[in-house]
Amino acid sequence: MAGDKHALIIDDDNVMRRLLEGVLQQIGFTHIQSAADGRIALEIIGGNGKKFDLVICDWMMPKMDGLEFLKEFRVTYPDTPFIMLTAKSETKDFHAAKAMGATHFFMKPLEAADLAVRIKATLDLASS
Repeated sequence: MAGDKHALIIDDDNVMRRLLEGVLQQIGFTHIQSAADGRIALEIIGGNGKKFDLVICDWMMPKMDGLEFLKEFRVTYPDTPFIMLTAKSETKDFHAAKAMGATHFFMKPLEAADLAVRIKATLDLASS
């Protein structure tokens, strides 16, 4: 990955945030911010109008869940690659996330090696 790449991770699980940060660093992201819920993430992006090259967001979180955050985020950033993480496995959930503008949908649990491959594939797809 050439140049500075910025990512935002939103997940209420600290262990998952750290796993995702490590994977993103391995694939070349240089600036990674994280938030424990959607409201905190909105403060991060709203305060300075920062543009991210990738957002990875958990679906099930307190205060503001991932779907609510995605809806708000897409108003300002319609084209940013957005990966939704969830333990939900029903087709209707996948369709709901896609309808709101999720680029991709990853089901938990996730392995670091698999995550790296899938994130790269999502970014390649989004840039083509």
